[in-house]
Amino acid sequence: MELRQLRYFGAVAGALHFTRAAEDLHVAQSAVSHQIVKLENELGVELLSRSPRRVELTAAGELVLARARRILGEAEAIESEVAELQGLVRGRVALGGMVPLGPLDLAELLGSFHRRHPGVEIKLVEATTRELHTLVHRDELDLAVSLEIPDELYDDIDGERLFREELVAVLPTDHPLAGARGPLRTAALAQHEFIGFYPGSATREAIDARLAAAGVSPRLAFESSAVDVVRRLASHGLGVAILPRSTIEDGGPPIVTRSLQPRLLCGIRLVWRRGRSRSPAANALLEHVRAAAAQA
Repeated sequence: MELRQLRYFGAVAGALHFTRAAEDLHVAQSAVSHQIVKLENELGVELLSRSPRRVELTAAGELVLARARRILGEAEAIESEVAELQGLVRGRVALGGMVPLGPLDLAELLGSFHRRHPGVEIKLVEATTRELHTLVHRDELDLAVSLEIPDELYDDIDGERLFREELVAVLPTDHPLAGARGPLRTAALAQHEFIGFYPGSATREAIDARLAAAGVSPRLAFESSAVDVVRRLASHGLGVAILPRSTIEDGGPPIVTRSLQPRLLCGIRLVWRRGRSRSPAANALLEHVRAAAAQA
């Protein structure tokens, strides 16, 4: 069994497509197919179920994939640690994040890290909080920035809080509730239509829990996964939205914001898989995110 075989198998398992995997690896498709057949022959079991239209992992493939990712991660860590001994930080690091990342500027965060460590290849994955935690659990991400959630799916997810983000009501300028002063009681939103995030979003779950606690059953007029779309819909009077305060401070269509009473706060965490050996590149990114969060 060779690392190359495991790397090719991991690429096909991730893409579920031989051609796309070959393109990602910058090799011929025939080379990928040959190495995976060789791996299957060595193990004496089929790892991939192939048909003219699709590729799927078998039960054995799922097991081998989990082990392969850990083995490849350790191999990359060896390369990175040797480079570190030579005074360099090199390697690859995969970061997951929500959009937006609260007060963190994602482009600035990655740009400044790249300038400091040009030898590190960065992969960025955007997803919901629970999707990010699943990818961390599977060792597909080294680190992820996500919301705190009360019911973690995996017992090997570890991390630390970077900051807390306030969620505020977003209203059009001519809304009946826009002219009042002071915090807005959540129950006051009961008679108004809402613009919300799609189900499955941790932000949506936090908002729904707050509304339920206040006895509010939201009537959703629109749903979107994009903060800027939610804001624009609210600005045109199509409903009330609840958004992270940091996402509405950079300008945009005219709106009125009101803090909620009691305040609605969500923690933002940096997470990783407990027990996984982090490469020097991943450790460098972890420290970089910590420093950026401290200054945000």
